[in-house]
Amino acid sequence: MTALLQALLHGGLLDLGLGLFWFVAHSVSPVLQALRDFMFDTVNPVTPPAPFITVAAIQRFTPLVQAAADSALTLVVIWAGYSIMWGRATVRSQYVVRVMLPRLFLAAVLINFSLPLIQATVDASNALCEAVALATGRQVLTDASIFVRDVATPGLQALTMLVLFAAYVVLAFAYVVRFTLLVVLTILSPAAALLFVLPETRHFAHEWGSLFLSALLMQPLQLLVLAIGFGLDGSSPLPTQHAFALASVFIAFRVPGALHASSAVGSRSFGFVRRHLKQVIKKVRKA
Repeated sequence: MTALLQALLHGGLLDLGLGLFWFVAHSVSPVLQALRDFMFDTVNPVTPPAPFITVAAIQRFTPLVQAAADSALTLVVIWAGYSIMWGRATVRSQYVVRVMLPRLFLAAVLINFSLPLIQATVDASNALCEAVALATGRQVLTDASIFVRDVATPGLQALTMLVLFAAYVVLAFAYVVRFTLLVVLTILSPAAALLFVLPETRHFAHEWGSLFLSALLMQPLQLLVLAIGFGLDGSSPLPTQHAFALASVFIAFRVPGALHASSAVGSRSFGFVRRHLKQVIKKVRKA
């Protein structure tokens, strides 16, 4: 009876191992291709290397958001004009003239030239990614042949490669989500420029900027982290290969959260310093 159970268990494990090997062998190439398409450059994935702003969804929906933002900005300008003409010479009217009017002009520029400005920032990010890729020889991904060879080898090496493959799948999905988020933020960029005008809605514009910078800058930083991990793999004293590469993938997952947290802390610190600086200026004027 014990021998029969052992045989069934051994047969089940063997079938599971063969199934995992077949799945990895047939899936590793599409996963690595998806990572290469989205990891090294932020471009139009349909017709690379076309610029990012040529994505069909951006070209279709951004003009609608721009038209709505321009219409709302016109209403804001009318409201500000009536506040200046009919309002008394109070601190509020001085605020409208000295602070709001320059922001209205800046918002008009950002609304109508949002796509070229965003493409310029994306090009800067792509240049950073290209610099990292050239400096590291694009050694940030394991070859598909190594996956198939090492998964077929029983033992701890096969387990490490299976976990690394699963991490690559999650990383590829994360980059698809990042690209989708960048498209959505690009379409909403005219609305973010409009929200920057009024003090009541300015924090929404700051949130847009924090998300956009975090999603954009995570790419070169993650490439650098992965390159360092593969550099450690080349001189690894560990008996199991690619353990450092696996560790670098998990560190790369922490990069977007760290960027967003740093951006949020920076925005709060800037607001805190600005409020206290205004109080100091008021006290100096009264003195």
